[in-house]
Amino acid sequence: MVTTYSYMRRLIFIVCLFALLSCLGCSADGKPTDISEGHYNYGIRALEIADGYLDFEVTAESAFESMELLVSEAAVLPTSEFGDVSHEKNSAVEHHVTMMSHDLMAAKFDKGSYDDLLEERNQLAEVVGKPKR
Repeated sequence: MVTTYSYMRRLIFIVCLFALLSCLGCSADGKPTDISEGHYNYGIRALEIADGYLDFEVTAESAFESMELLVSEAAVLPTSEFGDVSHEKNSAVEHHVTMMSHDLMAAKFDKGSYDDLLEERNQLAEVVGKPKR
């Protein structure tokens, strides 16, 4: 026979298990732990700009101007020392955003390719934990 105490203990266990699984599910698409919040948001904004161009929502010129404004904000990003846990990904985000800016500039002058920007975009997406296209 199941006592009330045993029933409540099982119920609490099940509720805690669901809460734990829910938290894990929520963070699966969130910010990776080994990147600064500033660099993560910087990368997400760059992805949005690139996606706008790749989805033909904005022109290369407009996307380039937006990306250049974003690149100019790099000076206010948090710095990380070589050897810090976040240094590798922070540096990778800055690199990929700069390269995407170059790809958009080339596209603006009809010298770049859609595939070059897409490849750089996907590399950035991998760094910030977002899906590739």
